Amino acid sequence: MLARIPGADPDRAALLIHGHLDVVPADPADWRIPPFSGAVETAVSGAGGRWT
Repeated sequence: MLARIPGADPDRAALLIHGHLDVVPADPADWRIPPFSGAVETAVSGAGGRWT
């Protein structure tokens, strides 16, 4: 999906918002922190929280 929503000031920079859904399995037994908890340690942890 792509949409353009004009802002109040056309001279200002644009803002892009993007999201996605993971469709891969995430077995909680394989994770130190539950994969869908969104727990915050030094960063957001869990499936999709950070890919390194």
